[in-house]
Amino acid sequence: LIAAAAGGASAFQSSLPGQYGARPNSHELGMATIDLRPSSSGRDVFAMEEWARGYGVQTAPGVELTSQDRQDYGVRTTQNIPAGSPVMFVPAQLVLSSSAIQQEFAGSIEASEELL
Repeated sequence: LIAAAAGGASAFQSSLPGQYGARPNSHELGMATIDLRPSSSGRDVFAMEEWARGYGVQTAPGVELTSQDRQDYGVRTTQNIPAGSPVMFVPAQLVLSSSAIQQEFAGSIEASEELL
């Protein structure tokens, strides 16, 4: 299960202070600097994991990123997790949704698409 919550509540701790502050917008999240193009140098997925944790993403104990070829990544557990338990918490402000885009960029999806 992956959980996302609106008020900063978490399945793993009672409050979410956030290392980098509360409720960042896309510019504060550094979205303008993320390069999604393929490159021969590969992706720095572990730096992205650190960034995400800095903004409140949490995982259950024993959940970790893994890769055998540094091109394809997955998630594995190093300990048993009971069925139905949450494995990841993503704060609502990090979830890219049409309503969040609409709210942040001009009030309509069409205007947002033009800006992007």
